Amino acid sequence: MVNSLQSSLSKIYYLCADISETMIQQAVDDQLGNINQAIHMAATEAELAPKRTHRPKPYWNPDLSRLRDRKRFWWRLWIENGRPRDGVIHETYKWVKKQFRKLSRQCVNNIQQQKFGKLGSFLNTHKMSSFWNEIKRLRRGKVSSDLKADDFQSFFQEVMTDTGKRSTDQMNDQSKVECYADKCMDKIHRKQISSDRVSKLIDNLPGGKSPGIDGVTSEHLKNGKSPRLCDLLANLYSVMLSRSCVPAVFTTGVIIPLLKKPTLNPNIPKHYRPVTISSIHTKVVECLLIPSYDVCNTQFGFREGRGTSMACNLFTDIICHCKSHQSPLFVASLVAEKCFDCLSCFFIC
Repeated sequence: MVNSLQSSLSKIYYLCADISETMIQQAVDDQLGNINQAIHMAATEAELAPKRTHRPKPYWNPDLSRLRDRKRFWWRLWIENGRPRDGVIHETYKWVKKQFRKLSRQCVNNIQQQKFGKLGSFLNTHKMSSFWNEIKRLRRGKVSSDLKADDFQSFFQEVMTDTGKRSTDQMNDQSKVECYADKCMDKIHRKQISSDRVSKLIDNLPGGKSPGIDGVTSEHLKNGKSPRLCDLLANLYSVMLSRSCVPAVFTTGVIIPLLKKPTLNPNIPKHYRPVTISSIHTKVVECLLIPSYDVCNTQFGFREGRGTSMACNLFTDIICHCKSHQSPLFVASLVAEKCFDCLSCFFIC
């Protein structure tokens, strides 16, 4: 794939930084589209593009496949002979069809018995956490809802739209965000992105993720990574950040509504959590935009190797220390319900 992609990318020219304001948007969109098209063509030639296949039933096995083929053969033979209601062909077709149904029921029953046996083994060995996790997994089925895409669109559009005037606190938050953006402007937007940095970011991309609307995944970038690809992407990202140009692919995402809890009513839009799948290029640009700053040692959220258990242990130790020294301890807790739907802006303080 690398050699094929290298030859395709050699025909794509670099973007100039002095493109006019009227042509910059079209140039960025075309450049990104040409790179994605070359990636897809190279993946297809290397036979790395996933093929759409039907997922078999969980109870399916080779014996069922052989009986299915026999049933289809006798069905065609029965059709070609005018669909007779008696005779050898009719009786044989009925017998094969009966055997196929009988074996299918046996396979389905075996799958059910395996699930019950697994639950029984957890219960006998007193592994209650595994027992209840398996119960939740078995009860978690497909959501049957009468909602349509227009219902989700109208609901989330109303939630995401700020129709009222901004309060004093919101105006102060907005001014802080603008001031912070001005400080980071010289550090990020006016700096030329190097191909080595793009190469490192591609290596750090997580795998096994769903592609965005452009169909490009992290595996495409990793398997097709070459100096030419990194140079073109570095040039494209530099022009985007220096000219504040956002490609059209970045503004379009695939939104998947997920039911928050299996016990909620699936016919109410507010019971769903929208998950947006964006282009893989947005992940790389997001990493480029993250400024380098010192994080406090007591910050446990969104940090590698840390979690809530460490924060709880630290909080418990502080309580024990204050109790032993008879010192007062004041704790303030903030809960922002649906914060990502209601808050107008965020900033790093």
